[in-house]
Amino acid sequence: MLGNRLRIARLFGIPIYLDGSWLIVFALVTYSLAASYFPNLYPRWSLTTYWVTAFITSLLFFLSVLLHELAHSLVSLVLGLRVRGITLFIFGGIAEIEEEPPRALYEFLVAIVGPLTSMLIGVASLFVGWVVFWWLFPVQTVHAVLRYIGVINVLLAVFNLLPGFPLDGGRIFRSIVWALTGSYRRATQVATTVGEGLAWLFIIGGGILVFRGQVFDGVWLAFIGWFVLSAARGTLQAVETRRALEPVPVQRLMHTTLPVVVPYLTLDVLADTILNTGQRAFLVRDPQQGPIGIVTLSDVQRVPASQRATKRVVDVMTPFEALLTVKPDDSLWRALELMARHDVHQVPVVDDTGAILGVVRRNDILRFLQLQGAMSIDNGGE
Repeated sequence: MLGNRLRIARLFGIPIYLDGSWLIVFALVTYSLAASYFPNLYPRWSLTTYWVTAFITSLLFFLSVLLHELAHSLVSLVLGLRVRGITLFIFGGIAEIEEEPPRALYEFLVAIVGPLTSMLIGVASLFVGWVVFWWLFPVQTVHAVLRYIGVINVLLAVFNLLPGFPLDGGRIFRSIVWALTGSYRRATQVATTVGEGLAWLFIIGGGILVFRGQVFDGVWLAFIGWFVLSAARGTLQAVETRRALEPVPVQRLMHTTLPVVVPYLTLDVLADTILNTGQRAFLVRDPQQGPIGIVTLSDVQRVPASQRATKRVVDVMTPFEALLTVKPDDSLWRALELMARHDVHQVPVVDDTGAILGVVRRNDILRFLQLQGAMSIDNGGE
C-alpha cells in the first residue's frame, strides 16, 4: 500500500497501482452499464446477465486503459526514460514518467503510442465483435461487450488526440511546436495555453449540460475540464521551476554544518531537541566508528509517541549506504526532484569519496524560488 494507492501487479518491471478513486468510477461505469446501457439495447436479458456483463465490460474497459498507459511506459523505457509506475484512478490512468523527454521526437513517440494503442484495441474489438460473435458464431453477450469496448476505445483515442495539454494530443502538439521553435519552454507555454482554453470549454460545456438537465454528464465534463486545467498549469509551473533551479548548483544553498547526535540517544530526547532547535536532520556519529547515518524528523514521526522513550536513534536512522545523496555541483532541480520522488525534506551533499559535506533542504530551495519570483516581479517580469 502506498498512500491511498494499492499495488496490484508488476508488468515489464513497472509497478501497477490502483488509486482509491478508481473504485468510484468503476462502480459508476458498472452501474451505468447494468442499469441503463445494456437494458436499453437488450431488453430481454435477465437482471443477472445485465450485472455480470456490466462487471466484465468495466474490467475490460480498465484493462484497455492500462494497456494504453503501458504503451506509453514501454516506449519511454525503450527511449531510456525511467518510469516510476502506472496508476489507475478516477480519470482513467496515468503513466508516471520520471523525466521529461530530452528531444521533441521522443515526446512525440511517447505521446502518439497511447492513442494508437486505444484505436487498435477499439478497431480489433469491433471487428471481432461483429464478424465472429454476430455473424459467424452469434453470442449476444460477447458481441455486446466487444461492441462497447470497441466504441469506447475509439472515442478514447479521439479524445486523447485533442490538442489540450496534458492530454496525449497536447503533448503531440507540444512536440511539434518544440521541433519548430527549438524551445522546450516556449512549446510548453503554447501547449498549456491551448490546454487551458480547451479545459475552460469543457467546464463551460459541463455547466450548459447541467442547466439543460443532464446533471451527471455536465458535472463529469466540468470535472474533466478542471483536471485538465489544473494539470496544464501544474506542468507550466514545473517547467518554470526547472528553468529557475537547473543553473544553480546545490553548494549554493547547502548547510555545511549538520547537528550531531549519538546512536544510543532515545527518540523522546531527540524529539525535544527537534522542538527546541527547529532542526529536521541530524548526523548520527558513533564515538568509535565515526559517522554512521542520518536521522530526521520523519524518522521520529513514524514511531508512536508512547514508544519513543524505549526506541533509540540507531533503530530508526538511515545508514549511509542507503542514503539518497547529491553532489555539490548537482543542480537544485535535481535535489528537489529527488526529494519529491522519495518524499523526503532534505538530502545530504557528498563529495566523490562519499564524505558528507553538508545537507540541502527543501524549505531552503522553496524559499530561494520565492525570492527569485519576487525579484522577477520587481524587475517587471524579466
